[in-house]
Amino acid sequence: MKKKPEEILKGLDYGHIYTTDVNHILEIHNTAKNHAKGRALELGSYLGHSTLAIAMAGLDVVVYDTDTSVEDKRKALLKDYKVEWNNAPSSEALNERRYFEFIFHDSDHGDGMIPEMVRLFNERLLKGGTMMIHDAELLTILNLLGQLEPHEHRSSWDGRGRQMLTIIKKL
Repeated sequence: MKKKPEEILKGLDYGHIYTTDVNHILEIHNTAKNHAKGRALELGSYLGHSTLAIAMAGLDVVVYDTDTSVEDKRKALLKDYKVEWNNAPSSEALNERRYFEFIFHDSDHGDGMIPEMVRLFNERLLKGGTMMIHDAELLTILNLLGQLEPHEHRSSWDGRGRQMLTIIKKL
């Protein structure tokens, strides 16, 4: 019997500190399902858990990540999915001409990333699309939200004290 995506995602190794908590991975998957058959932009992939969550939700994924130390592991994990790997910093995604239904940002963190996040949200995310930002507790969230086109947002916390910010661009 074939395993459900949630079972596969729960079965991954979450031991490394850089790895997003399983509950947030499941949240990414369930949110991305709202945009199935669309295109996703992921900034920061590390072991590929979030990439897999997005791909299993039915999206084609464009990834920007400079960490080559675990590149073989993440590419092996995603071998059955359509993923475009870019060995480049997240700032290079600002040169994208494509539009996305879903963006997951988990590369560099902190207020220095707000201009990048604002541009991606306002310029590359389609109306009705979703941007999720991991480690949002490291941001001045009101500063970020005040610069975004009309949106709705919510957040959740994981067991390690990390915040996931979900922002939906209004139609």
